Amino acid sequence: MPISALPQSTVRLLGSSVVISKPCDVVKELLDNAIDAGASFVEIAISPNYLDTIRVRDDGQGIDIEDFDALGKRTHTSKLRAFDELGSRARETLGFRGEALAAMNSLATITVTTRTVKDVVATRLQLKPKAGGVDNRQPVSAPVGTTVQITKLFDTLPVRKQYSLKISAKYIQSTKDLLKACALARPDLRLSFKVLGEATHCWSYAPVCAAGVKEAALQIFGTTLANNCVYVSRNSACDQATPPQLHQQLPEDFILEALIPKPGFEVQAVKGKGFYLSIDSRPISSQDAMAKKLIAIYKPYLNRAAGTGESCASIPNPFVQLNIRCPPNSYDVNVTPLKDEVVFGNEGAITACFEGLCQKIY
Repeated sequence: MPISALPQSTVRLLGSSVVISKPCDVVKELLDNAIDAGASFVEIAISPNYLDTIRVRDDGQGIDIEDFDALGKRTHTSKLRAFDELGSRARETLGFRGEALAAMNSLATITVTTRTVKDVVATRLQLKPKAGGVDNRQPVSAPVGTTVQITKLFDTLPVRKQYSLKISAKYIQSTKDLLKACALARPDLRLSFKVLGEATHCWSYAPVCAAGVKEAALQIFGTTLANNCVYVSRNSACDQATPPQLHQQLPEDFILEALIPKPGFEVQAVKGKGFYLSIDSRPISSQDAMAKKLIAIYKPYLNRAAGTGESCASIPNPFVQLNIRCPPNSYDVNVTPLKDEVVFGNEGAITACFEGLCQKIY
């Protein structure tokens, strides 16, 4: 077979089905967009099979009329102007490629309802299938913010659709896990999740005023876990030969903020709750290389503190929530389609700082 260019329709489907490989990826990407739009509340509603309907509503700033025709088009984004900006912008924005909505538009039907504070009424937009841009628009009544509704996901990928339908319950649980991680990383963000017609799957997080990570853990996991944890922070400069003055933060420092089991914790309270890592409040996959290294550092300290000993059976999947505040240009987030893994230029500074934090606590 000679080398030839693929048709654009094939290129679009091949790329889109990698960017959006499962239905919960849609929720993850739309949640990121809502956060980037300054939302304080995000509501997710899905059909029981997860494919017929996915609806994400936020109270963010909405989409300007001038941007309507760019919606759903590949490589169109408001978050990045040049690759050189990525190192500094990654701390401020969750998205940056301009690929996610375009990928959804290749795999499903998309309706967007949006309104900014400048608009008298909202606008409902039907995106042009596959190509992006607006196919149809009409004025509607809606508050400031954006609602994106996805229907008929994976209809063009029959094998993917059949597989997704079989394990829809697993994807629903994955979505709840995603929202828990988001709440711990951003404890001031109100979240709601509904499976339409199935009240048993509903989940919500409603922070109190000025909520912190301990309040989030209290709501998500209950009083027992929260009472067995302590909040601590550590500056990576503490592990240098000449540490800075207390509370002084230099531009190249990493700041580790952790909710971690306190000395004398109850094993039953923390086991099985999981390791939650976020980088500049971006939830990171547990499969991330840095996450695995931090877990390897943490577990021996925890086992000794619990009296299990390194040679004894370790505590399974123990709880910790760790957020790392990073200096500009210190990591690369353009590693995976979901942007939930990162590569650091100076891993040693982080691992040394976390080891110091564990030594300080235990």
